[in-house]
Amino acid sequence: MTTLAHERGLATGALFAVGGPEAKGRTAREAAEEAAEYAKTYIWYPQRAGRADLVPSRARETGASADPIVRQRAAQLVAMERAARWNVERSRAARAQGRPPGAEGSLAKLCGSNIARAAAMVHGQITGAAAMLTGPDSPAGGVIAEILVSVPAGSIAGGTDEIQHNIIGERVLGLPKEPSVDTDVPFREVRRNQR
Repeated sequence: MTTLAHERGLATGALFAVGGPEAKGRTAREAAEEAAEYAKTYIWYPQRAGRADLVPSRARETGASADPIVRQRAAQLVAMERAARWNVERSRAARAQGRPPGAEGSLAKLCGSNIARAAAMVHGQITGAAAMLTGPDSPAGGVIAEILVSVPAGSIAGGTDEIQHNIIGERVLGLPKEPSVDTDVPFREVRRNQR
């Protein structure tokens, strides 16, 4: 659970080591350098996050910024992204105080998935059918097509959105766990569908 919480934190930008640098005998600088190294995994392919940062410029380039529906969806996307960024900053502040990752990683992960899907939808609406084209002559040099095919992976990596809903429900809202009938059963004996 700690590993997954840490992964969610990395994926959303909360890059502080679990338990703070003192927990592993490192200086704060060493912990920050290690966290930055881990973060490169998530930075190398920003299309998975939906590239909400490209929406305003793409809307202006294509003339879609004149469409009130596109403007409304772009504004909603910017608002969601800013709120998510503030939550990540709260998470970073908690890490800096030495608190372990909590449900805020799940909230950030879920927000990130929602933002990515919303960004992909707006990119598709702005670009139209040409969003499916790839290559140097395609819209944004093929980046839009990469966004559309990459965004769904974000809903799975670091724990599916459904798992994040369960974590938030149980740890934040205090709801009871989902019923599980096979907790005490070895995996090889877990019932499954037979063909």
